[in-house]
Amino acid sequence: MIRISFFLKNPGYCFYMIFRGRLEMVMISQLLFFVNCKVNIANMRLRLSCIIFFLIGVLQGCRKEDIHPSLKAMFYFEALPDTSYPMKGVFTVAPAQGATYLWDFGNGTYSTEESPIVPYFHGGQYPVKLVVKKDGLADSITQSIGIPFTPGNIIAIYLIPKGEVFDPLLFEAIKQAMPRVQAYYKNQLFGKTFNLSDPVADTLRSDEFPVSFQMGDFTSIMNKIRTQVWGKLGNRVWPFRNTIVVFLPVNPGNALEAHGIASYDFNFGKHIALVTGVATEDLVHPINPLHSFGCFVTAHELGHMFHLPHNNYMGGLMRGGNAPLIGGTLLDFPDCFLLPAEKDIVVNSEFIH
Repeated sequence: MIRISFFLKNPGYCFYMIFRGRLEMVMISQLLFFVNCKVNIANMRLRLSCIIFFLIGVLQGCRKEDIHPSLKAMFYFEALPDTSYPMKGVFTVAPAQGATYLWDFGNGTYSTEESPIVPYFHGGQYPVKLVVKKDGLADSITQSIGIPFTPGNIIAIYLIPKGEVFDPLLFEAIKQAMPRVQAYYKNQLFGKTFNLSDPVADTLRSDEFPVSFQMGDFTSIMNKIRTQVWGKLGNRVWPFRNTIVVFLPVNPGNALEAHGIASYDFNFGKHIALVTGVATEDLVHPINPLHSFGCFVTAHELGHMFHLPHNNYMGGLMRGGNAPLIGGTLLDFPDCFLLPAEKDIVVNSEFIH
C-alpha cells in the first residue's frame, strides 16, 4: 500500500527514474517482456497480464527507501534510569546502511558510533549535535537534551573500630535510627525529606581507628575516614548528590567533638557526618527511650550537611557549638525543632525532595 500511494503521488518522478535507468534489473526485464508482448501477442488477455506485470515492476523499482532524494539527520535520547555516577545517556538513530555519524554531546566529548552510550558528570541541559553523511549527501541536527540530577541519598556506614568485632545490635540500631531521622525532617519540612540509600546501612572495617584513639587533629582524622569510606563506595554514587553518615563507636577523647562532627569537601563534594562515642552507644542503650540522644546527634550532624550552622535556641536541633548544653536540651528528639529560616535552607538543599 505504501508503494502504490507513493507511485500515485509521484508518477512523474517514478517515470523520470525509469528513463534515467535507475530501475532494478528485474523491472527492466519486465519492461522488455511487455514490449515483446505488445508487438507479437494479439491475445488481449495476455497483453493485460503483461501490463500488470509491468506496473508491479514500476512500483517495485520506485521504492521510497531506494530513492534518497534527501538525507535527514534525526536522533532519540533517553537517560538511563539509575542513580549511578556518572549519569549515562543513550542516543539512538534509525540506521541507514553506509551512513557515517559524527556526534558532539555538548560536554566536550565526541563519537562516531551509530548509537552511543555517553557518561555525563553533571545534570542539566546539553546541546547535542549529530552530522549524518551518505552518498555525498550530509545533514545535521542540534537539539537540547536534559540530564536529570541524580536524587540525593543519605548513606549510613557502620565503621567497625580496629581490632573490634562486628556488633549486630549496633548495626540494627543504625538501620532503625535512620528512618526515624528521615521522618523527623519530613515532619519539620512540610512533608519533604531526604532519600535513604538501599540498603539503609552498610559496614566497613577500619584499619586506622581503635576504640581508644584520640581525636587530636580532627580535620586529619576526618580526611582519613573520608578517603576510606568513599574508596569503598567507588563510582556507585554521585559525590555531589550524596552524604555519608559514619557511625564510629569510639570515644575520641575530645569533649567538644565527643558526639559528632560534620566535615565538608567542597572540591569533590564528599561530605561526611560522623557520629561517635556516647551517641552511638545511646542508639543501642538509650538514656531516655522517648528522647533519643543518638538520633538527635545524627539529625544534628545531618543538619550541617544541609548547610545549617549552630545556634543558641533552647530546644532547637542545631543548638550546640559554643552554646551551653543545659541539662536535657539535647535529649528532646524528636521534639526539637528547626527555625523557619533553617527550614527554608534545608528545603532548598540538593538532598531534599
